[in-house]
Amino acid sequence: MKPMYLFILSLWLLGSCQSIKHVDPQQAAATKALVAEGPFEMVFSRAHPLTTKEMTQLSATNLLPVESRSGMINMVGMANYVRKYGDSLSVFLPYYGTRQMSGRYNDSNGAIAFEGIPKTYDVMYDDAQQETNVKISFKDLEGEQYQVWATVQANGQVHARVNSSQRTSISYTGEVSKFKQQ
Repeated sequence: MKPMYLFILSLWLLGSCQSIKHVDPQQAAATKALVAEGPFEMVFSRAHPLTTKEMTQLSATNLLPVESRSGMINMVGMANYVRKYGDSLSVFLPYYGTRQMSGRYNDSNGAIAFEGIPKTYDVMYDDAQQETNVKISFKDLEGEQYQVWATVQANGQVHARVNSSQRTSISYTGEVSKFKQQ
């Protein structure tokens, strides 16, 4: 009788340890439609810069925001967004990292900023992963070129990677929501 209990217990344990990805079909369809049709806004709670020598030194001086370290910056409460409305794009992302080329004169904030129509904007839906992939490229007024790859999961979570022609790459995590124009 004891082996039977052990067998049932082991089956129960194995069955309860499954990793099942539950995705609400209505939420997945709504997120897919939001990103495909817009207008939407991505707001990020964390920035993940490359951990370079400079970022480690900056972290050691305690100049980073609260609950931050060289590889993860807490951006809760900071102004940041990627907004898509019509064919226009509005981007303001605080940048933490190393500039590879000389910067602009009188650049007070160093953020990634863009307002206008992007060079490219492509949306692809991955049925197997139930996520939407967005690829955006744009050039700011000073000539710096950016490529943004954002993965929007069915539950609205976003992971975005930003590459630049003059800076080290950085990624952001956050959420997407409907953008209410004012």
